[in-house]
Amino acid sequence: MSQNLLYKIDKAVKKNKNSSEIEMICHEYLSKFPKNTRVLNILNNIKLSKNKEISSKPFFKLEQYIKSNQLQKAYDLALELIKTDNKNPYLYSITGDILKKSNHFLEALNYYTKSAKIDPHYEKINSKLYDFLMSTNPSEYIDEWSYGFEILLSNKKYLGHTKLNLITTKAIKYFKLNQTFKNLSKNSEISFTSLQLEKMSQKELTEIKENILALLPIKVFLLCLEECRVCDIETEKLLIFVRKFILLNIHDKVFSLQIIDLIEILALNSFFNDYIFYFSEEETIKLDEIENQLRANKISKTEDKVSKILALGMYINLSNSPIIKDLKSEYLPLKFYKYCILNPFKEQNLAKSLKTFGKIKNKVSSKVKKQYEIFPYPQWIYSDTYLQKTNFKEYINSLGLKLSNHDVFKKFEKSILIAGCGTGKEAVEYGELISDINITAVDLSSKSLGYALRKCSETKIKNIDFLQGDILNLQNLDKTFDLVISNGVIHHMEDPNAGFTSINNCLKKNGLLKLSLYSKIARRNLLEYQELAKSEKIISHIQLRNFRNKIIKCENFKSKQIFDFGGFYNSSTFKDLVLHEQEHTFNIQKIKEVIKKLNLKFCGFQNIRGLHNKFTQHFRSSQNLYDLDHWEEFEEKYPDTFSGMYQFWCQKV
Repeated sequence: MSQNLLYKIDKAVKKNKNSSEIEMICHEYLSKFPKNTRVLNILNNIKLSKNKEISSKPFFKLEQYIKSNQLQKAYDLALELIKTDNKNPYLYSITGDILKKSNHFLEALNYYTKSAKIDPHYEKINSKLYDFLMSTNPSEYIDEWSYGFEILLSNKKYLGHTKLNLITTKAIKYFKLNQTFKNLSKNSEISFTSLQLEKMSQKELTEIKENILALLPIKVFLLCLEECRVCDIETEKLLIFVRKFILLNIHDKVFSLQIIDLIEILALNSFFNDYIFYFSEEETIKLDEIENQLRANKISKTEDKVSKILALGMYINLSNSPIIKDLKSEYLPLKFYKYCILNPFKEQNLAKSLKTFGKIKNKVSSKVKKQYEIFPYPQWIYSDTYLQKTNFKEYINSLGLKLSNHDVFKKFEKSILIAGCGTGKEAVEYGELISDINITAVDLSSKSLGYALRKCSETKIKNIDFLQGDILNLQNLDKTFDLVISNGVIHHMEDPNAGFTSINNCLKKNGLLKLSLYSKIARRNLLEYQELAKSEKIISHIQLRNFRNKIIKCENFKSKQIFDFGGFYNSSTFKDLVLHEQEHTFNIQKIKEVIKKLNLKFCGFQNIRGLHNKFTQHFRSSQNLYDLDHWEEFEEKYPDTFSGMYQFWCQKV
């Protein structure tokens, strides 16, 4: 049935049939499969063409007014058009553009939020609201800006991983201006180290409870916690305090029922940060008490049982715990059950079906494998979504690379190898983005690959083959590839040169290679933390939490830059950041040596966060974009340029 509908949609689109007819079939399909990207994209294109046809003359006039900077005339015309079509998201969006251009930021925000509310699926509108919120910093209108963040976060699945993390960080800054945050922060400073409830007056207890209850109407805050990590030390301390207070008051049935939604959200947040938050001996005793009660089946009422299970979920991973086995899934909140219980179970089962391509014999590879079995990396929910698919040739051409021969595209089979795919984020993104490719994705860790397989099945991508094995054994694949991608992998090998040779050997002539490597200069401020970590044998989650808490409390570090790394706020990413089993760093001189040794041609750095523009502005020319000597000079001038790793492209010539 679903395939028939897809066939009908494709046929109607090819024949340029009436848009209403195509819309009807699309809506029929989406009623059964609401997340199908291709069908959503077709609908968006129809909407866009309709928007442009609302009245061709007035619309053309509107665009001309904007281009010629006749903003008052453009604004007046836009309002007229809205009167005739007040459900058109595009009109609200373009009115927001006019007002932004006129520096009427509050009014612009109102129109952008209206547009995003009318059509949350409209990717371009979400992007406009995102760009606006990220580029403005009002000293007033805090409530209005918070509401803008709320609308955007409500549409978070259309933002993608990177934007979501950035918007969450900024939204939290606005939340910190809220009086409730200030009140709770005051409470947390008083009681952070030891929360002795018996020594508190009834007035103090009531005040804290009221402040915690006051969090519930702050939707933007709850949305930030629900599926994102909080990358802010102050907010982390507040959450630790709130969590602790809730745990120690979980026996108060009225209070625990009032805040059951908040308990669930805190449990979800702990799951997403992989239980990185520190907790005290006081909490450990209480957790043991609750767990023993649940194991002995001493809690009769379902609602009491659920609140205490969720309270445990704020601290520990319950996916393998026997205490949830007897509790029917329908009693647990749906989101908590899905993310914290069901998904890990699915991943375990999927990992059992993995194919391998040789034994992992290298000692360092075995250690690294063990690390990622405990701390799979990275944990992600949404890919950086691409609603508009492209093909392999168009994608490569869009990168602005200096290739030796563009005719090679004709010979390419469009086969891609991702050497060290981790939990599959990159593989899934390439699968979503490029329509005419076949991807082979390999990794050491079965747990990471189980995660990748689950995400792949959710997105219904069928052009990815996941395999378990060591990059040193790539010859066992008995296959060569048009494009090899290895991001953040080779610097974790015992001998990086062996890794470079292995991936180069499976690259076709004229094929492309994308590498990402740690910059020695950019990681200079992490050295003191890494040195401290060497003195402590850290294996478990508990040891990791305690070590991280030591960093937070210590005032003696020269650099506090580690608090600005998103990786600091999740167990797997923190382990990767500071405590990896093996790490090498590079400079541009070393990169030049690698490229020469492998007989590769440097084709350019990935243009991340306007990197090429910064380079061009510095040298007042783009002539040397592909000259590594100039990039070496640029990095010396701006040492944090490659804090996200050197990401560069080469061609096998």
